[in-house]
Amino acid sequence: MSEIGAQPKRSRRRRIAMALGLIVLILIAIFALPMINVGRYRLRVAQSISEAIGRPVHIDNITLSMLPTPGFTLENFVISEDPEFGAEPVMRANQVHVTLRLSSLWRRKLEASSISLTEPSVNLVRAENGRWNLQGILMHATQVDAAPTAQPKAGSKPRFPYIEATSARVNLKLGNEKTPFSLTEAEFALWLPNPDEWRIRLEAHPSRTDTDASDTGVLRIEGTLKHADSFSQVPIDLHGVWTKAQLGETSKVLTGADAGLRGTLEWGANVKGTFAESNVQTWIKLEGLRRAEFFPSQPISAEIRCGLRATNRFLTLDDVKCEAPVDAGAVSLAGRIDDVREPEKAEIQLGLHQVAADTLLNWLKVASSRVSPQWTASGTIDADLTYGAVSGWKGNLTANKLGLSAKDHEVIKDQTVELTDVAVTPVVFKGRPGLNPENNNLQGDLRRYAFTFDRLPVDLGGKNPAQINGRFDSHLSLLQITGEADAAETRDLALLTPLGDQIDPLLPKDGSTQLNLSCERSSTIVCANIAPPARVARRR
Repeated sequence: MSEIGAQPKRSRRRRIAMALGLIVLILIAIFALPMINVGRYRLRVAQSISEAIGRPVHIDNITLSMLPTPGFTLENFVISEDPEFGAEPVMRANQVHVTLRLSSLWRRKLEASSISLTEPSVNLVRAENGRWNLQGILMHATQVDAAPTAQPKAGSKPRFPYIEATSARVNLKLGNEKTPFSLTEAEFALWLPNPDEWRIRLEAHPSRTDTDASDTGVLRIEGTLKHADSFSQVPIDLHGVWTKAQLGETSKVLTGADAGLRGTLEWGANVKGTFAESNVQTWIKLEGLRRAEFFPSQPISAEIRCGLRATNRFLTLDDVKCEAPVDAGAVSLAGRIDDVREPEKAEIQLGLHQVAADTLLNWLKVASSRVSPQWTASGTIDADLTYGAVSGWKGNLTANKLGLSAKDHEVIKDQTVELTDVAVTPVVFKGRPGLNPENNNLQGDLRRYAFTFDRLPVDLGGKNPAQINGRFDSHLSLLQITGEADAAETRDLALLTPLGDQIDPLLPKDGSTQLNLSCERSSTIVCANIAPPARVARRR
C-alpha cells in the first residue's frame, strides 16, 4: 500500500517541477531576451541562406523572439539577382519570420521549422536566350540534401522548412522589359513531403498594371517537382485552374482593353512530364457569354477540352486535339504550333459537324455588335477548314436546310448552301473556282475572308423570291439583290443589317418594287441601283 501511495506523490512532484521549469523559461523570455544581442548573427544568417539558394542575400536587421515559439525576425530581406537577368532583386520582403524547431535548441545546429514572408515582391524574369531567373535558384536548392519537412525526429540531414508567403506580388519581365502583367495578393507555400519531391501551392489574382482591371478571378496552381540533373529534366506534375474570371475584366488583363464581352471564364490544365516534354490536358468553360450591351434570352455557354504534347519548355505544342460538343453536333480542332510566340505560323484543322446554324449566329452576335439580335436561323452547318502560315484558311462549308428569319419573317427557307474553296489568304482571294484574284493592292500580311453566294433565294415580300449573289470577305466585296420585293418589308429587314443606311434611300416609300441593287466595297461600302427600280403590282 505504501508503494501505491508513493506513485501519485512522485507524479505530483514531476508535474510541479515541469510547471516551475516552464515559469523559469517564461521569465527568461521576458527579462533575459532584451539583453541578448543577436545582431551579430545577421551576417551569419544571411550567409547561411545565401549558400542554400545560391544568390547573395541582404538583411538589414535581425531580432530574436521566444513566444509563442523560438524564432528570428528578419527585416528588409533582399535576394540579389544574377546580372544575366538585370539589376532588380529577385525578391524583396519587408519582414521574414523564421520559426525554429524546439528540439534543435539542445543541439549545436539550429533547424528552422517554417519561414514566413510578409508581402514579398518577386520578379520573374525570362532572358532572351529562354532561361528563367528562378532556374538557377531551383537547381541549386535541389542539390541541398534535406530530410522531409514533416519528419517527426531529427536525423543526420536537416529537415527542410515549410516556406510560405502571404500578400505577395509576382511581376513578369521579358528581357529588360517589365511587362504590365502580374499576380497580386498571392499566397504561396513550398515544402518537402519526400526526400526527392518538392510540393508547391499558389493562389493569386491575375492583374495588369496599365488598366483598372478588377474581379479577374482566382488562379490556383498546385503540384510537385522532383530532383534532376538539369532544369529541362525536372519531373513535374502540376494542376492549375483560373476560376470566377469575369470576361470583361479578363479581356483587360489579356489585351489591355475591355473587349465588350460579359460572362464568366474557367480555364484549367493538368501538366505531367518534364520542362522539356510534357503531356497537357486543358479545358475552357464559358458561362453566360454575351455582349455588354445585349441581354439575350439564352446566353451562350460552351466548354472545350484539349489534349496536347508540349516540348521545348512549353514553346512548341504538338498533337493538339480539341473537342467541343455543340447542341447535337460538335466542333473539333487539331494541329501544331512550332512556337507559341509566333501563333500565325500554326498548322490547324477545324471541323464543324451538324452544328446548329442558330448557335453560330448567336456566336456572331457576340463577336460583332453589327449583327442584329432580331435575326434567328435554323438548319445545321458542316465545315472542314485548314490553316497554314502561307496558304491561310481554306476549305468547304455546307449549310443544310438553312433558314434565316428576322422580326418573325422567314427570309431564307430550307436552303442548302455550299461554299467551296472558302479561303483566307495573305495576299489574294480564292473563292469559287473561276473567281479572279483581287487586285494587287492588298498588303502581304492582310488576311480576309472570301466566299460567294450564287442565286440564293430570299423572301422579301414579293410575288416570287428575290435572289442574292455575293462575294464576301471580312467586310464586303460585292452584293447584288435582284427580283420582286415589298419596299416596306425590305426596308425593315435592311435596317437590321450593316447595309441598312445604304439601302434605305434606294427604296420607294411603299408598295412592291423590282429590285436591282448592287453594293460594292472600295474604301467604303456603297450601294446603288444598277437600273431604276420598276413598280410591280402589289401581291395579295
